[in-house]
Amino acid sequence: MKLKKISWLPAVVTMIIIFCFSAQPVIASSKSSQYIVTIILNIYEKIVNTPFLDKIRIQKMGIIEHIVRKGAHFSEYAVLAGMIMLHWAVWKKKGKEWMALSIFLSALYAITDEFHQIFVPGRAGRVTDVLIDTSGAITGMLIFCILSLLNQKRIIRKEKKFKVLQKNEEAKLLQKNEEV
Repeated sequence: MKLKKISWLPAVVTMIIIFCFSAQPVIASSKSSQYIVTIILNIYEKIVNTPFLDKIRIQKMGIIEHIVRKGAHFSEYAVLAGMIMLHWAVWKKKGKEWMALSIFLSALYAITDEFHQIFVPGRAGRVTDVLIDTSGAITGMLIFCILSLLNQKRIIRKEKKFKVLQKNEEAKLLQKNEEV
């Protein structure tokens, strides 16, 4: 019962994290992205054993930064939808309507998040980001459903195995009793 009372907590924490990232002015947000981009480029250059020329490096950094930023949008909302699905699972809510509600709530939060960004220095609310966020939510919901199905199959296999072992033990006991 206690788990049910706090089952919204992972989703709320995810929303707070998303809000904090969105509240960062563009300069702070760019620094975070640049750090990740630099790591990615350095790893690539080590793998191919050829550093980029400065002009090409700057061009590549811009492309990679865009991918990193949009990937962050996608990932945040995949996690959010997964956490909402976790809440429904704790409450034993299953079915397409709960899956759709998870996506709807994630998309609604994405819309409010983009609206919030309008008021953050250097940031803007973008419809394309809402679409990326919603795509992430759909993916997160699907991943959660797939993992849930795999877990259910694992549990069923364990139960079947246990029943077989139980029957074997019962058969051994019956055989021993017949021998006596």
